[in-house]
Amino acid sequence: MSTIKVTNIQATGETATRAVSGVAAAWLDANTDATLNDSFNIASGLDNGTGDYTHTLTNAMSGIYYSQQCTTRSAELSAIRDVTKSANSITIQVFSRVDSYTKLNQVVCETVHGDLA
Repeated sequence: MSTIKVTNIQATGETATRAVSGVAAAWLDANTDATLNDSFNIASGLDNGTGDYTHTLTNAMSGIYYSQQCTTRSAELSAIRDVTKSANSITIQVFSRVDSYTKLNQVVCETVHGDLA
């Protein structure tokens, strides 16, 4: 068996290089005010109001058809209900599991998989 060791991974046609430790196209852990605790390929977080966050990608995706997963640290209390994706950003809205009409400020974790532009 052979061992392959690399520092960066870059798919054919991609302009951005992904470090081996962050094979996902992007990921984040953000506070209730959208401040990033830690992230990869996320330029910034924006608090649009209670339970409404936009995260801007440093390197854009190739389009809007990519996989995006998001959760809150209090998954038993809240749920991500609305997601709006563009090649450059993702906007999510967090709602209460008790009252599905009430938005909540929550710590969110997000992962993006797909092709970079």
